[in-house]
Amino acid sequence: MFSNQVSPIAIDFGSSSVKALQVTTGSTPALVAAAELPIPDTVRLQSEQRNAFLAEALPELIANAQFKGRRVVCSPPSGQMLVQHLQVVPTPGLDDNEQIAAMLQVQLNCSPSSLVVRSEHVGQTSRDGQVRQENICFAVSRDEIMRYVEMFKKNKLSLVGVHSEIPMLLRSFDHLHRRDADAQVNTLYVDLGWGHAKVAISHGTSMVFAKCIQLGGRHFDQLVSDSLHCDLDSARKHRIRHGIIREDQQPSNGAGRSPLSGGMAMLRVGMAMNGQTEATECDDQVVTEDRRDGRSPESLPVSFGSGTPADLHDHVDFSELLESLSDELSMCLRYHNAMFPDHRIHRSIFLGGESRQTGLCHHLAHALQVPAQLGDPIARIRNTESMPELFPSGRNHCGWAVACGLCTAPTDL
Repeated sequence: MFSNQVSPIAIDFGSSSVKALQVTTGSTPALVAAAELPIPDTVRLQSEQRNAFLAEALPELIANAQFKGRRVVCSPPSGQMLVQHLQVVPTPGLDDNEQIAAMLQVQLNCSPSSLVVRSEHVGQTSRDGQVRQENICFAVSRDEIMRYVEMFKKNKLSLVGVHSEIPMLLRSFDHLHRRDADAQVNTLYVDLGWGHAKVAISHGTSMVFAKCIQLGGRHFDQLVSDSLHCDLDSARKHRIRHGIIREDQQPSNGAGRSPLSGGMAMLRVGMAMNGQTEATECDDQVVTEDRRDGRSPESLPVSFGSGTPADLHDHVDFSELLESLSDELSMCLRYHNAMFPDHRIHRSIFLGGESRQTGLCHHLAHALQVPAQLGDPIARIRNTESMPELFPSGRNHCGWAVACGLCTAPTDL
């Protein structure tokens, strides 16, 4: 009854919370229902305890939110998903997925039948004089998929799609690439989560790079916990209250700015190479312009200091973690530049719950020398004011990108 009017129930199994979202279909989606379930610290990193908690808490979450229909699409947590670039030699009679599964069998010492593998074709590369196909591989244990199928089945729900988080991040911003010229815009997506950081690079809507970095908010929390001798919950509250980065120069936005529009808030880096602004005509057309109403997004500080690690009561030094994260992101850009030397990155979009600490985004954007924005995929969805407890007015909802992408994902399970 509802399949032609509303999306399936999109469920993002994140590392620190579960987000469920349902919207109407069409070019101007409206909120149907939404819910969020925080995952206790005590079970976040314990697989069996986490599964038991979800099996008990998820039915009530779904029932109370008044979702429509029984169809579900979901995204497993990044810790359960292998994301890797693989090069395969084109072989007649074998498709890329078969070759990738065989390569993973050797790499992971497992049967190909024990994995569910999907791949995204990137392009051709050459190594040792041999042409190879560059692919982004997404693989998850078949047992994990069946666990989700059974969990939903017990609650009279039908799982109709399972997708990796990273492609869903990109899908949530497909609406920014409607014009032919938008295919020429190259975007770096950085999802800063509690468990991991996820990175993707797209040319238009085509994904050409993906990686999951084993660094997230929990590593900063653990550092605070070890330094201040407190539990993780207290450490997280300290970190959020005091921040990771101290902004030495942070001019105010000024009065009279328009509210956030188009799901973007600019964090344009105020230090372009050779004294030139990093924005080109292409940037001006597709980055700063909100094509729905012609307004420019509200600017955050155009000029900001590089930032120094904040010292919580002079006891915590974040510099090593910040350097590691910056280095990982820089390596992602170098890999992309080696594959596509003529494709400059025009912008970066920061997502994930940890990106609400804008000082961290400032620091990373400064290190990468790429114009940066905070992404808010919820901003284009109508009727969110009906749920102010989940989507408070005036705040960025950067942690909902995966759920938004799932709402329009294929139902091909």
